[in-house]
Amino acid sequence: MLSVFGIRSRLVVLVIGAVLPLLALLVIGAIDDRRIAIERATDDVRAEARIVAERQSHIFDDAVVLLSTLSSLAEIDASGSAGCRRLVARVADRNRQFMTIGVVDQAGDVVCHSRLDARVRFTDLDLLRHVLAARPGDRMIGRLVLGKVTGRPTIAVATPTTTDGATVDGMLFASINLSAMSDLADAADRDGERSVAVVDARDGKVVAGSGTLRQLVNTSIEGHPLLMALVEARYEGSAEVRGLNGADEIVGFAPVRIGGLSRLVIVIGEPRDAMLKDAAAIAASRLVIAIFVAAAALLAAWLLGYWALARPIRLLTSTAEQIGAGDLTARTEIGMMQPAEIRVLGATLNTTAERLSAAKLRLQSLADEDGLTGLANRRRFDAEMKAACAQAERDGAALSILLIDVDHFKAFNDNFGHLAGDDALRRIGAAIRACANRPGDVAARYGGEEFAVILPNTGEDGAASVAARILSSVRDLRIAHGGTPGGAATVSVGSVSSSPKRRGALTPEMFVRTADQALYAAKSAGRNQHAVGQGPGLAMAPRA
Repeated sequence: MLSVFGIRSRLVVLVIGAVLPLLALLVIGAIDDRRIAIERATDDVRAEARIVAERQSHIFDDAVVLLSTLSSLAEIDASGSAGCRRLVARVADRNRQFMTIGVVDQAGDVVCHSRLDARVRFTDLDLLRHVLAARPGDRMIGRLVLGKVTGRPTIAVATPTTTDGATVDGMLFASINLSAMSDLADAADRDGERSVAVVDARDGKVVAGSGTLRQLVNTSIEGHPLLMALVEARYEGSAEVRGLNGADEIVGFAPVRIGGLSRLVIVIGEPRDAMLKDAAAIAASRLVIAIFVAAAALLAAWLLGYWALARPIRLLTSTAEQIGAGDLTARTEIGMMQPAEIRVLGATLNTTAERLSAAKLRLQSLADEDGLTGLANRRRFDAEMKAACAQAERDGAALSILLIDVDHFKAFNDNFGHLAGDDALRRIGAAIRACANRPGDVAARYGGEEFAVILPNTGEDGAASVAARILSSVRDLRIAHGGTPGGAATVSVGSVSSSPKRRGALTPEMFVRTADQALYAAKSAGRNQHAVGQGPGLAMAPRA
């Protein structure tokens, strides 16, 4: 049944298949949320405390990875292009652990910045000097400074930028958001329901706090159950204790590791009473978001499936069907916004059509061309003769043909060999083609040493003129032939012409038979001359 679906429908089915398990899990999780609310809340606060703490210790690693990725992109350079500004602004917006990202030129000016459009001087010039003296790919960390843009303390991680992969022309930097730790208490507090604090593990003093806990800043909590729980758990884990605000809480805590030392501890607590209520609310909100995401994904799959796959593939299929039906002029046009694989497939299809067209023309040429002389072969002569008779009969026009035979050619081959005979036929064929050079004239090798010429819209006098030129041109070749009276190769010509006033059907057999009789008459009369056929069964009139 799936075989009747198009690409777009299959994409939608794929999205539905991916989303449905998620929706099912969310429904099951919502039913079970009340039972496991405490356990999940414990994991949440502990995990959140760990994430916040580890983010500070791993942020330098993140910066190195980010700079390594950005420095490989073409948009990043020391010229300060608009593309560079857009890129760093987008990356900074998606990576909030960095306050700013930018590029500094050799003069110390910030030419590309995630927040600024105007140029400013870079604060840490010592870092810039070291980076400009470094090798491409090196990474360096600056000193603690007060950022000019944010006014907050920060440390920059930097790497050189290059013009050609080897010549350093500037510096790419990312400034670390150290002030996030100072703002952590307020940022992590959920509408005043959570208690968030930063505690110095060395002396038990509160460094920062949210809400009413701000009153405890720089106050020691020595002897408090929370500090005792921190010491017992070695400053990492979770506990159910009386919080700093006096309410029973589930708290999660994790150390902030700086240079391998644990000094500051992130403590996040949430009232047990609020957890059951929030668990249900969170489950409902997640379900709503999941449904919205699923609907958006279905719509995106439908639209993307059409514009990125179904439409271009339909164009490719249509073109392929035309080519398969024999229309080798068919071509497809795939836009630059389409996937690279589709563009390559379209280009390959067009190239294949061009090659097939060229091959068809070549094969047709080979099928219609005599391999030795390059003239039309017997197959093409028969086809052209049939078409010429039909055209002459339809238009009431005159038509003439010439049959030409090389005189004493067997003797020529016996005396000079077949290679010399082939060369003679090539030269004679070229001379005949030169004499029948009007549009529509066809010069052909009829067989062996015989040639034929079709002359549309040509009466008896025109045919005689062409025959005379052929006789003269062949003699002028002066191909040595001891078997002829003049010592040079000659030809005999027989012709026949139809009158525009003639009534009745014209057939190729009628022309060939009469022209062949005329050729026989020319050879019987001594060769090296032209004879005109007067019609089937009539006497021949030799013409020198």
